[in-house]
Amino acid sequence: MTSSMHNALTKPLWKAENALIEAEKVHKKIPTQILLGQLAPGQQVLDTEVKLIHTGMRMGAYNTVKTIAREIRTNTGYAKAGNEAHALMR
Repeated sequence: MTSSMHNALTKPLWKAENALIEAEKVHKKIPTQILLGQLAPGQQVLDTEVKLIHTGMRMGAYNTVKTIAREIRTNTGYAKAGNEAHALMR
């Protein structure tokens, strides 16, 4: 395989890779956060930290409940585990 053959084969790859690099540069210029006042002027701002902590705790509790219920259904011989896994977990 000659260099010119290799270059001909990899030309589309390099073109796509350069396009990806340019797209990533444009993407990095997009702000990751926007102020609520810019998005919805006049809207009341909630206490963000408390809301995020509360949401994180709820998500963790939900994942824990689902995991325990799945373990009850799959790892026990309890006949009604599919219907009562959540009740048993509580």
